[in-house]
This record gives sequence, structure tokens and C-alpha cells, in this order.
Amino acid sequence: MHVDIVRKIAIALLLPVIGAFITAGIMFNFFHNDDGNHNVIYIAGQQNLLATELREWTHMVLIGQEEDRTGLQERIRKFDLFLNTLT
Repeated sequence: MHVDIVRKIAIALLLPVIGAFITAGIMFNFFHNDDGNHNVIYIAGQQNLLATELREWTHMVLIGQEEDRTGLQERIRKFDLFLNTLT
């Protein structure tokens, strides 16, 4: 009778451990089979930042700061490169 109680307690204590291993396996499988969308999200974020910079640099050129025209052209090339990468 004493062994039966010990066995029930051992099973009750092992169930959360088994559940934790199953959960860890599911999480590993989920992250291992990731299709790599994080790179697309990173490029989209970079493009968003470049769009903001483009607006500011365009404004500077429009108000007469001609020395900023080369920086604007560089950002236009980067924006175009990121846009082509996304499509």
C-alpha cells in the first residue's frame, strides 16, 4: 500500500516535467521551421526609415541646400534597392 502512494506521487510530479519537455519540443519545432520572414520585416523597416530620410533630404534640397543633393541621390538609390529586394 505504501508503494502505491509513492508511485502516484511520482507520477503526479513527473507530469509537469513531461509537459515542459513537450512544450519545449513544440517551441523548438516552431522556431526551427521559421521561414525567414524576419529578413523581410527588417528590410521593410529599413525602407520605412529611408522614406522618412528621403522626405527630410528632399525638403532640404527644395529650400536651397544644394550640397545635400548628393546625399538625397544616395538615399534614393538605397530606397530603390530595398524596394527591389522586397518585390
